Amino acid sequence: MKRDLSILSEYVRISTPDKDRLAELVVRAKGPELSMSQFAKKCEVNPSTLSRIVNKKTTGKNSDALIFNIAENADPNSGVTFEMLMSAHGMKKRNLNGKVDTEEYRAFEKNAADLVLSEIMKRGYKVQVPMTPQVYNALNYHYRPDWEIATDAVTSDNTMGQWLFEFWTMLGTEQQAIRKQTIKLRQKLLMVLGLYYMDEVKADKLSFVVFNRKLYLNFISDF
Repeated sequence: MKRDLSILSEYVRISTPDKDRLAELVVRAKGPELSMSQFAKKCEVNPSTLSRIVNKKTTGKNSDALIFNIAENADPNSGVTFEMLMSAHGMKKRNLNGKVDTEEYRAFEKNAADLVLSEIMKRGYKVQVPMTPQVYNALNYHYRPDWEIATDAVTSDNTMGQWLFEFWTMLGTEQQAIRKQTIKLRQKLLMVLGLYYMDEVKADKLSFVVFNRKLYLNFISDF
């Protein structure tokens, strides 16, 4: 039976695999009733592949589909979950905005916000930062920008206008990861532009802040 692997698109790599943790989880997932060969057959993979994982001899990364199959066939009493396996695999689920919530990502965003505030005030503009960004609703979709400010830097008559920010960060420079993130970034831009078109978002200015240069260059080459 064909499995639905669409859930894998919700995850992004944030680190190299933890071989020790992954080996431990695979042994637990196998359970006490099956041999490694029998478990490999259930997972539709060569026994030597699982053996390399358990013996921590895997070079590079295992496929996301393999991690999915291990989770699908894990012993129900093992306590091993898909989330645990993906974490050991070096992957983390994006939040509802399509972003990955880690300390490093939050640090990137804070540094960008601090830089913007510093530059605006240095140039003599007024600025106010709401406690939480506004949530916009359209077609049952809830959109909230990563950050927003009120400032007279975006208006021509010195009144306070609204400036929204999308901070787009990613770890690593693998070409495949960059291509995937470029697609996600394009989707987010088109979605926000759609909200503008539907008159749901009326901010005076919207900025996408992209932290990875290769991602930025790959994105602008499409336009």
